[in-house]
Amino acid sequence: MVLIWITAVIPQARPPYCNQLKGESCKSPTGAQYATLLFSFVLASIGASGIRPCSVAFRANQVEQRNTPNNERVLEKFFSWYYAANSISVMAAFTFIVYVQDHAGWKVGFGVPAILTFLSALSFFVASLFSIKQKATMSQPLVAQLSPSQPTNLAYLA
Repeated sequence: MVLIWITAVIPQARPPYCNQLKGESCKSPTGAQYATLLFSFVLASIGASGIRPCSVAFRANQVEQRNTPNNERVLEKFFSWYYAANSISVMAAFTFIVYVQDHAGWKVGFGVPAILTFLSALSFFVASLFSIKQKATMSQPLVAQLSPSQPTNLAYLA
């Protein structure tokens, strides 16, 4: 996100401004400008694909209470609140960030998500200090099959 913000802040990281409504011809971006933009998208995609699929399972693990009779209800409430909060945050982000970009410009419009991304990463690392961490046991099939102390049965894996 910071790299995307940098493309908005540093004038050399983007093509010069042009007004097509006044008939000005726009200058194409250079190879380095394209590379910077595409690299920032690749990094954002890798970051998003690393955290999004894991966050639901990790947080569900934190609220799961296997020994209680209402465990199913607790998980049901968790998933309901998780997806409701996710949907509301996406709608708010689309509305708020577009408003900021239209009224304050691209520098602030990309700066706000960069700061929010930093704060979310910081809150994740602070919260992970208080999280329940489960250790893998040898009873888990993948761990058991890939453990160096156990002989690997390739017929079982296939």
